[in-house]
Amino acid sequence: MNCVRIQSLLKNLLTILGLVLLSTAPGFAQDETRPLQHSDYAKWETISSTAISNNGDWVSYSVQPGKGDSTLHIRDNRSNKEYKVVRGQRARFSFDSQYCYYIVVPDPEVIKKLKKEKKSADQMPTSQLEILHLKSGKKKTLPAVTSYTLPAKASGWLAYRLSDQKSNSKESQTAANATESYQITPAGLKKSSAKAKATSAQKSKTQKKSATQKPGKKKPKKKTPAKKKMAPKEVTAPKPSTPKKKANGTTLVLTDVESKNEFRFANVLQFQFSENGKVLAFTTSGDAPKDDGVCIFDLKSRKLSQVVSGRGNYGTPVLDKKGHQLAFLTDKDDYEHKMPSQSVYYWKTKQKVASKIVDMQTSGMPEHWWLSKSANPSFSENGMRIVLQTTPIPEDRNKPAKDPAATEEPKAKLDIWHWQDPFLQPQQLLNAARERNRSYEAIFDIKRNKFIQIATKAVPNVSISRRSPSRFAIGIAPDAYNKMRSWDYPGFNDVFLMDLVTGAAHKIASKSRGTPSLSPDGHYAAWWDGDKKTWYSLATTSFAAKKKSKSVQPQVIDLGKGIPYPLFNELHDSPSAPRSYGMAGWLPGDKAMLIYDRWDIWQVDPSGKEKPINLTKGFGRNNQIRLRRVSLEPEQRHVDLAETMYFSGLDHRTKASGYLKLDAGDDSEVTKMLWLDENVAGLRKAKETADVFVTRSTFQKSPDLWSSTLDFKSLKRLSKINELQKSIDWGTAELVRWKSKSGQELDGILYKPDNFDPKKKYPMIVYFYERYSDRLHTYYPPAAGRSTINFSFYVSRGYVVFIPDIPYTIGAPGQSAAHSILPGVENLIAKGFIDKKRIGMQGHSWGGYQTAYLVTQTNMFACAESGAPVSNMTSAYGGIRWGSGMSRMFQYEKTQSRIGETLWDAREKYIANSPLFFADKIETPLLILHNDKDTAVPWYQGIELFVALRRLEKPAWMLNYNDDPHWVMGDANRMDFAKRMQQFFDHYLKGDPMPEWMANGIPAVDKGKKFGFEPAKKK
Repeated sequence: MNCVRIQSLLKNLLTILGLVLLSTAPGFAQDETRPLQHSDYAKWETISSTAISNNGDWVSYSVQPGKGDSTLHIRDNRSNKEYKVVRGQRARFSFDSQYCYYIVVPDPEVIKKLKKEKKSADQMPTSQLEILHLKSGKKKTLPAVTSYTLPAKASGWLAYRLSDQKSNSKESQTAANATESYQITPAGLKKSSAKAKATSAQKSKTQKKSATQKPGKKKPKKKTPAKKKMAPKEVTAPKPSTPKKKANGTTLVLTDVESKNEFRFANVLQFQFSENGKVLAFTTSGDAPKDDGVCIFDLKSRKLSQVVSGRGNYGTPVLDKKGHQLAFLTDKDDYEHKMPSQSVYYWKTKQKVASKIVDMQTSGMPEHWWLSKSANPSFSENGMRIVLQTTPIPEDRNKPAKDPAATEEPKAKLDIWHWQDPFLQPQQLLNAARERNRSYEAIFDIKRNKFIQIATKAVPNVSISRRSPSRFAIGIAPDAYNKMRSWDYPGFNDVFLMDLVTGAAHKIASKSRGTPSLSPDGHYAAWWDGDKKTWYSLATTSFAAKKKSKSVQPQVIDLGKGIPYPLFNELHDSPSAPRSYGMAGWLPGDKAMLIYDRWDIWQVDPSGKEKPINLTKGFGRNNQIRLRRVSLEPEQRHVDLAETMYFSGLDHRTKASGYLKLDAGDDSEVTKMLWLDENVAGLRKAKETADVFVTRSTFQKSPDLWSSTLDFKSLKRLSKINELQKSIDWGTAELVRWKSKSGQELDGILYKPDNFDPKKKYPMIVYFYERYSDRLHTYYPPAAGRSTINFSFYVSRGYVVFIPDIPYTIGAPGQSAAHSILPGVENLIAKGFIDKKRIGMQGHSWGGYQTAYLVTQTNMFACAESGAPVSNMTSAYGGIRWGSGMSRMFQYEKTQSRIGETLWDAREKYIANSPLFFADKIETPLLILHNDKDTAVPWYQGIELFVALRRLEKPAWMLNYNDDPHWVMGDANRMDFAKRMQQFFDHYLKGDPMPEWMANGIPAVDKGKKFGFEPAKKK
């Protein structure tokens, strides 16, 4: 071999060696990817808590990994500038968009370590508030802050409360680095600098020393006690045997962010700005009676007013929108009672003190009722009324305290079930505390200085809109039909129009399934009637007449009359009355109501005089795009057709989505603004500009945040999460179609592994739960789920996953599943890339029932996992949903279980659709998940199926995560379930060795010691 050739070979060899070394060097870009592992769950990120500055320049969002600290991102929308804050939470932009405020919580690992070291509470790190100046990046840190608030529609002011252990510390005294500070003293506001504060703190220490001075030294002068105000006459009642305890407040700091002026208020519990930022109200609670009360601080005049004081508990102070009125609850007038009554106090501008306006003695208060302490008062938007909550006085309020030395005879402890009880005993017991504490809506009419009780025991459910100026509210009376709710859904109600001026209740419907709502201005009540499948309206004006004629009944208007398409859910396939597609809003003055059909939006006249108008002119139906109105102004109460209307849209055929618009004008047509083969969602607009933000995602792309303007001429990506995915085998998602046994065309989703080869044979898992195909572009972060397989995880590991849609026939839920799913599987097998001997199936709850049913009908599946299944409809029919205490009958007669008749009228259908009666036909290895505290499906349903299979010598396993409900809860349990389900499928569908827990089980004596994940030992 000549030298030239040898040199050439050496050169090539060195080149190859260099490339190999380079490819293994850190940072070298590699194309190799790997399957997902369970350990990856902790690394996967999600975005939450998105906020937008009013000027659209900034957006904030939190990125949370599966395990570990979240990171707050504050991103410049005009550039790539970004601030990141580990463990930053509760971010808010100032109204003028100049600052971002957020809380930074302590490192949980540090706290965990200090607790192990048994450090005291004041040695523990506390949360801190940070103020970020967005343009300059300068930051202020305020330590020991537990909570903060900003005015909703004003800038410059910040109020925050210090933690208990730091409230009076030296650290907190100089926390804000303020150039000027004001301390609240008995004499009023005292101005001081930060240096003066430190001197004051030192002086305080000196004074404490002088209190214990030696003889001969001058004693400090005693302060002259303030004159006591005459307290209101207290109710004579039993007093508690021991001094009452109540929570004391901590220091509240009010800061002018620009001038750095600071005001400090001691003993503060709750605080609130007025919406316009002109007033700060707060409650105080301290050791002395004078420390308790409610204060108003005028931010312009710097005037502090204590509007009420005296020993007692004070509820959150509530201001009206303008800050001119204040209301709050307090027990100050009855504080010493063992069970004190509440009063409502009211203050308005120019008043020196607040006055009591409602208590248990107020005219109009029902006999033996009082104010509920569970809900604070609230002002209507126009400031003309205060909405209150009342409740019956407990019978034991004035009973003498029990003698601790007295002994009682043992008493029987039992529940008595009566056949005429409106609710079953389990439901009564679950709801007993709620019923004991039930409150009823009332109002205080400010102009007329009158209390009016609105809700009553006869009409207990009343919804009073705080935003509407209407004199009416809707009242619901369900009691006459409560017993029927055990088998009828959604149940009936009597409906009333409640007059907020007179307190009168006008019945407008009897035995109605619909629950009316009032139009924004209160001129109409409108409701959906599922039995008649249409919308109705009723004018409220006639009820406002001083003398309503009994001979003239208000006319009920059929709003669906003249609309040629169904207004009910066209895909509804259960025995219950179908739901509507909903309403899109009202025009100004309640002139018209907007309602949806499946695709479009209709304008209907609630008075019945004008014909319906298809506002979207059939665009949705003609293009099979579901249009739904999007409100870009959350505070807007009406739909103004003189402005552009915006919609979200979903293409039924392709699952593409995006946003569309309809400009004002009769000649306008619906046009697409942003339309992608993705899941486009979450449209939000900046308050002052045309800047908008959306999320975009597909099965392959995690939901990231993007910005644009309303014309959507360009899109800018703001977030970039889950970069780890570039190194992971992922997969693809596509729509598939086939025909059911009856010939109906159905949709489904097919997930395929990366580098899919149609010439290969793949294992497949079939998952289902009613209809899923609209979720084609849904992204599934790898995670240990609570009940189902993680699609991303299994596709990454080489499985094909198929999710078919299932339409149902009433009376045949099991057969409906078989007639939809099995032809879909056969259709995929016929394509040649599915190994028909390696097909598994998985479902939970309703899907778990269908899984259990299908294995009695076919041997197509090599294995199946059934979570929380109903196996025996005859025993489940008479069971209890322990989470609600309700009978399960309604599920079979009216809802998801879809039999549509009683057990006695359709005995054969209940048996034919119950897997247990056909357990002898099961040849498929079955893994059952059913937890012993399942409150939705009684866990004996899983047991019935398992013991039947065990008796029949069929391969079956049952997992019971102790004390878990309908799903697997907690990280440890979910990871355990994810691993076992993977081992189960990998064994039957990939030929992996059987693990010990499957081969030999885990004896009870080894519970908590052995888990059996290792390969089984041969016996």
